[in-house]
Amino acid sequence: MVMLMIRPLVLCDITKVVNLGRSMHEESPVFKHSSFDEKTVADLLALSLKTPENVCVLVNDINGEITGGIIAFAYKNWFGPERVASDLALFVTPDKRGGVIAARLVKQYEQWAKSVGCSEVTIGVSTGVNTERTALLFQRLGYKDPAHSFRKRL
Repeated sequence: MVMLMIRPLVLCDITKVVNLGRSMHEESPVFKHSSFDEKTVADLLALSLKTPENVCVLVNDINGEITGGIIAFAYKNWFGPERVASDLALFVTPDKRGGVIAARLVKQYEQWAKSVGCSEVTIGVSTGVNTERTALLFQRLGYKDPAHSFRKRL
């Protein structure tokens, strides 16, 4: 029987999630030109274990195999006291895409944000992979597209 579970990162997941991050980085036409540093990623992941009220890492665990995850931050708006949350990365392995994993990760991210006092969450697509399909998922989950993000490599 397949057991799919969205859960917070634990220490023994860090190497697996670093490897997922490498896969995401390599697949992305946007990111693959930038360097990937395992220690930097591992330190960020470990930060979620030390400050879970500010950094969230959730993983999709299927019978012990990590097949996806989301990394997000909670912080005060620069212009006022409200806390908001923003994702940094959302990734599902190619063989598990098209199902419910991404939606479940996003829903758990929203629950975490609410539990740490956030009044709003944002999420985006910055990898250049399946942009339209991912945007449709976010819209089905109730997200609006009020802004645009641009990138210029120097």
